[in-house]
Amino acid sequence: MQLRRMILGAWVVAAVLWLASAASAGGLNLAWNNCASEGGVQARLSDCLSNSGSNTLTGSFVPLHDITGVTGIEIVLDFIVGDGVSPIPPWWEMNGVGSCRQGSLTSNGIVNSANTLCGDWADGAALGGLAAYNGVSIGGKGNPLNWPARRTAVLGYAVAAENAADLSSTQEYFVFNLVIQNVKTVGAGACAGCLQPACIVINSMNLVPGVNAGQLIGSGTSAGSNFAIWQTSAPNCSLVPTKHSSWGAVKQLYR
Repeated sequence: MQLRRMILGAWVVAAVLWLASAASAGGLNLAWNNCASEGGVQARLSDCLSNSGSNTLTGSFVPLHDITGVTGIEIVLDFIVGDGVSPIPPWWEMNGVGSCRQGSLTSNGIVNSANTLCGDWADGAALGGLAAYNGVSIGGKGNPLNWPARRTAVLGYAVAAENAADLSSTQEYFVFNLVIQNVKTVGAGACAGCLQPACIVINSMNLVPGVNAGQLIGSGTSAGSNFAIWQTSAPNCSLVPTKHSSWGAVKQLYR
């Protein structure tokens, strides 16, 4: 009997440790309106009947392991629209001179002040935003047939050295809001394609601790947690290549 109790006790301890490990698994999260742990949702359905207002995607992460002295975070998101093969609709051309909805995609690092589970990694000290949004394939990743339907966004946020952050692998951290404005959706001069379904993926985050080696995170905290869907019947999110192995390839998008 004593042996059975010891075995049962050991099993319970192991199960608790496994559950704790699973609950704090490192990775990426993407949701509409707020961090997923704060009530954000994976799918957003729009009637595309207004030029006012906006749609906000929130990105967060759990470190793969504890990391100290983080002064910057670099983020790559991929968009795949429509059938995943046809050229991207004008509504999704949101940045760059001459694009149909130039300036309608922005990013900020303002955390929801009501958050209790998903706090700001930089404690309000981060500066940065959208660095690039274009159709260049990072390092030639993915099927070239999908490239016309894809766009890649690069974001960057940083703090001064005196505000360097020590981050825990048991905590979820807010990083950014990516804001899609509704301008030029209907009426004269409208850009077609708002109703086209899309899949948006946080492809990677690079946590940069000053001059030391960074921590590159390339998958969700759980299956699909780094995906967000626009409309219904979104393209196959697996068409988006994941886990970029080299940050140098991402920097091609800045040029």
